[in-house]
Amino acid sequence: MALLTDGYQATIDILGARLCIVKYTPPSVDFGEKKDMTCMGNEFWRTFLPRRLATFGDVMVVCNWDSSIYDFTDPIFGENTLVTFTFPDGAILTFWGWINKFEPAEMEEGKKPEATVTICASMMDNECNEQDLTITEGTAMCL
Repeated sequence: MALLTDGYQATIDILGARLCIVKYTPPSVDFGEKKDMTCMGNEFWRTFLPRRLATFGDVMVVCNWDSSIYDFTDPIFGENTLVTFTFPDGAILTFWGWINKFEPAEMEEGKKPEATVTICASMMDNECNEQDLTITEGTAMCL
């Protein structure tokens, strides 16, 4: 099994915009609360089963930015589209989603402007068809 050995260097492309990433949190996968299957026939253990549907979590990105982000004539916010996330090992994750939130950090002299961008996964195309993610394998090696 190949393992990621470093968090540097990743890219995210959405609607032709490439975010200048400072740091990021890749999406999580959550199957929700477990289903309690315990019954009167159990003798010692409570028993559980997983749910069938998963939730693909938000991507959180801290990035550099400039003031042109406020030009909403070419919107990159709230547009359901393909999101392409390239991991440091070259693996490429693609899923349907949108930029949901742009949150600038406090700005001060001598520090670069940063913002937190939240990308939400819709997992469906613009015709409301459920779409799975795609992942191409990277080249990371365990050293």
